[in-house]
Amino acid sequence: MGWGPGARVDRWVVEERLGAGAMGVVWRARSAAGGQVAIKTLLPGAGDKAVDRFRREGRALAGLPPHPNL
Repeated sequence: MGWGPGARVDRWVVEERLGAGAMGVVWRARSAAGGQVAIKTLLPGAGDKAVDRFRREGRALAGLPPHPNL
């Protein structure tokens, strides 16, 4: 999949790149209903350590209560 504005991920359409770090890139996406999310993608060749960290981040975020700024 090519990432960038206009790319589709399930019901989400990528709008813009928000930032990048050592292991990935964060994108803003919007649904047809108007909801917004941030989608984080790993950089190619990030390695097993990055994948493990990515999974830990996901579990940590899943445990937080809903909030409009998260």
